[in-house]
Amino acid sequence: MLDFPHMRLAALLLATVIALAGDAQDQTEPFAAAVFVAPDGARLPYRLLQPEAMSPGRRYPLILQLHGSGAIGTDNRAQIGAFSNGWLLPEARESHPAFVLVPQFASRSAEYPAMADPARLRSRPLAPLGTAFALVEHIASEFPIDRDRIYLTGFSMGASSAMLAVMTRPDLFAAAVAIAPVPPEGAAVPVRPILILHGDADTENPFAASRSWFDAMKARGAAHLEFRVFPGVRHEIPAEVLTGMWWREWLFSQRLPRTPPALPGS
Repeated sequence: MLDFPHMRLAALLLATVIALAGDAQDQTEPFAAAVFVAPDGARLPYRLLQPEAMSPGRRYPLILQLHGSGAIGTDNRAQIGAFSNGWLLPEARESHPAFVLVPQFASRSAEYPAMADPARLRSRPLAPLGTAFALVEHIASEFPIDRDRIYLTGFSMGASSAMLAVMTRPDLFAAAVAIAPVPPEGAAVPVRPILILHGDADTENPFAASRSWFDAMKARGAAHLEFRVFPGVRHEIPAEVLTGMWWREWLFSQRLPRTPPALPGS
């Protein structure tokens, strides 16, 4: 992720808030570390943040947050940063209590076959994304999760994967927020809400690709898509997204309908 002055300022402010939160929590690690082993033997390290205070009998949303390619690895730490730590802000903890699940992929979760026209660039899922689905099912069975409110967020490769996931598993995920994604290949129209946030100066994951996909899907009747443009922003998470509550409010307002649609290809 590119480093810009306003983002460094936002990260510094966020780090201060997190340090204060750490003091209040006796310096315990808020994102607990573990490793998931899928039925096929695939291993997926992850971090899990739990709600600060849970009420008996209450079920909570689960956010699957997917990282960009810069955090690929196996140390189970590189995926934690300013974006994930936004969930530690006191306002987020109080107003949007949730489980936040942040896995770390050892290889890419999505790929982008090269295209001569940037506006036509599209993404494809890779095997690690399927392991993440199995991890979500595991966490949802182990903790008091509201199965109607399982969400996705992500940046860059993680945003591309989030869009692929919400379209592949509309039975599992209620909505997604995708920051600087490469949109999915194929002609399928999404049936779950997706909020795309993209800087119009992004040439790494081209803004033109997101915009052209969004316009094509809206023309085909995709009622649950939203797009927010960040003028002059390149390939980065906008500062107001790191600390903002507005997109979290949008995300938490989405729910799975009682009767989920058939899976693609079924």
